[in-house]
Amino acid sequence: MWSAGCAKGEEPYSLAILTEEINSKNPVEIYATDIDTESIAQAYKGKYDASRVKNVPHELLRKYFEADNKNNYFLKGIIREWVTFKRNDLINDVFFSGIDIIICRNVFIYFTKPLQEHILNKFYNSLRDGGYLIIGKAETIVSEAKIVFDDVDENNRVYRKKSIK
Repeated sequence: MWSAGCAKGEEPYSLAILTEEINSKNPVEIYATDIDTESIAQAYKGKYDASRVKNVPHELLRKYFEADNKNNYFLKGIIREWVTFKRNDLINDVFFSGIDIIICRNVFIYFTKPLQEHILNKFYNSLRDGGYLIIGKAETIVSEAKIVFDDVDENNRVYRKKSIK
């Protein structure tokens, strides 16, 4: 899985927790990238104040986080081990390949239509056949991309890579 535009890491760590809850027997690789190196450094630490974890169910908070006496929460090792953080510029850098799921939420809103098309093309090439792309609810994929992506859940902006032969 790849969380593109991961900010301070909540999304990729949530993916890791979800994966652990569903299937702890098969570890997964989760890549988390952002253009902002400061955000990546913070995300790597896995440290969040109480306001950032207020919506995490108590059971999961207790299971996957350790609290200190200053109201900070630190992710436990197993979850942190599943996530690899890296700086990545979606416009100019090389992407991963063979990805099953790309989550890029609330990032396209910062790009022009031509740049969105460019990035969507790179996402297409990064996904394995049948892989999924998930974008933010306030975003849409450009009409040209609908040629290579099927709508799986339009309301939640989930798309699947078409196999084009």
